[in-house]
Amino acid sequence: HIHEELKALLPLAKSMKSKTTVVHLQYGRLNESLISDSKKMISRRKNVGFLPVPADIARPLNKQLQETLIRHKADLLVMFPHKKNFWDRLLIGSKTEQMSGVLQIPLLSLKIN
Repeated sequence: HIHEELKALLPLAKSMKSKTTVVHLQYGRLNESLISDSKKMISRRKNVGFLPVPADIARPLNKQLQETLIRHKADLLVMFPHKKNFWDRLLIGSKTEQMSGVLQIPLLSLKIN
């Protein structure tokens, strides 16, 4: 849902005169078309970059994201929680909630309908 997410985020980023970098944790070749489409869309926008990061399926996603934020000296993390069914909430939980407990930088959570 990157188009809707950027539509919500970019006016806020513009008002703060900030640069936005979309970080995509890349798990193999399964999502190459998603990455390609995202790069094309982002390349048409000012002050928006795209950072694909090779991910390791054996390591927790949040740990890898946190390491990426530290390495690139991010000032803020914006996450877009997606609606989950009862079982997903019960068994998997929320990545946004998990990140909020371990981050050393501010976290902004924007819900898109």
